[in-house]
Amino acid sequence: MSGENAFSFLRRIGTDLALQKKLINRGNFGPEVLLEIAAEEGFVFNLDDWLTAVHAIYGETEELSEDALEQVAGGNFDLYNNSAVQKIVKVSYNWIK
Repeated sequence: MSGENAFSFLRRIGTDLALQKKLINRGNFGPEVLLEIAAEEGFVFNLDDWLTAVHAIYGETEELSEDALEQVAGGNFDLYNNSAVQKIVKVSYNWIK
């Protein structure tokens, strides 16, 4: 369930301009900030769940996996090409370097 919450939070970021602004205005934030904001928005998951969701969308192949396609299905937007999501995901990749 928490893995689904991470994908759902990614979808929410992609469609909620206020949430995008809230996260982007935090700059180069750490994982605890992302998890705290997600929880405030009703999405409870851990860092591993978040990184799994991010990797499924923005993995090395740059193509959506079958799992990712199922998770993001139902939205009328393209998560992979959403610039706000990309900025937030870029911060996430810094956590695993």
